[in-house]
Amino acid sequence: MTGLMKRISEEMATIPIGDLATFDEPDAAVEPNCKVVGVLSDDLKRLFILRRCALQKGREMEAKKIEVLVVGPMREGSLFNSKNLLQKAMALMMEESRPIEEWTTLLDTLFWQSVRFAFPETKGKSISINVGWQVSAENKSTDDQ
Repeated sequence: MTGLMKRISEEMATIPIGDLATFDEPDAAVEPNCKVVGVLSDDLKRLFILRRCALQKGREMEAKKIEVLVVGPMREGSLFNSKNLLQKAMALMMEESRPIEEWTTLLDTLFWQSVRFAFPETKGKSISINVGWQVSAENKSTDDQ
């Protein structure tokens, strides 16, 4: 198993089956123009949760960096007096964000492709995850538009 697959597998294993109910499941209702095609397996629920946690961690990290690099200095009246310094700070923030951004993008892509693999009838359709971990797909294919 590659290092990447091992990491994903290990992180998914930290989400016990019995605890899946304690995580916030999606709260979106199935749209009227959609049809329920199935329910996520426990592994796909774990991947969904792992993805959601990574996205949340990324948002928190970005908010913290903005606070430290921009909002804090503005509040203190000492915002960067040099455009060059501000550019360097922003570049550093972007560089430090890259690993979490790549990780969340990977998990997002893996999740949605795994859902499509598990539910082949969703091919070419917009899909969503709804209340009760239901997978729904638009009745109309995006290829028909």
